[in-house]
Amino acid sequence: GKQGELQHHLLMMHLLVLLLAAAVSAQNAPPAPPDRIWFRQDSLPAGETCTSMYEQIKGTPALITGKDPIILTDDANFMICIKFLDGTYTNPKTGESTDRKGRDWAHDSGKKSTCSEGCCEFQFGSLAKKYISWFPTSSDCSKTSAGKEAPLYFKSKAGEAAKLCAYYPEKADGPPVWQLLEGTAAGCVGQCCTVKRNN
Repeated sequence: GKQGELQHHLLMMHLLVLLLAAAVSAQNAPPAPPDRIWFRQDSLPAGETCTSMYEQIKGTPALITGKDPIILTDDANFMICIKFLDGTYTNPKTGESTDRKGRDWAHDSGKKSTCSEGCCEFQFGSLAKKYISWFPTSSDCSKTSAGKEAPLYFKSKAGEAAKLCAYYPEKADGPPVWQLLEGTAAGCVGQCCTVKRNN
């Protein structure tokens, strides 16, 4: 009847308001970092460039594309070949966004982050990051002294079981607490993977 139609109309209006709010917040969100293509290259052989090395490895798992962190094993020299694609760059200090042309292949050096479980993040210049504390476990989160502030990556293979403890808030505005994360290794960058939590 009329009451059912009214409830349906109110529900549709509520959904429309939610969709509009989501669209507005998406417009105000800072743009993601630019896409990039990179691969580990500890040194360049005589007469070679990143462009020539790219020709040799394109189509292999050594070539990594996307915006995810640049993760290397702790035995790396922290030298990579990297190419930035056209995109919108965001200044992390001011939040200001600018469209920039990409940059062709370059052999860049970076700083090694704190490492954990044999995996470290390649850091550009002085952009030091703060990491959550975490540690692998086979049981529970009682041994918190094992926690280390480092990128949440560990040596594994995609799909292997993973169990770790991480110190972060349960709710966005809550205090950090130790939480047990059980899942599988995923998002692998070479030998280093992060965890995909079981539902």
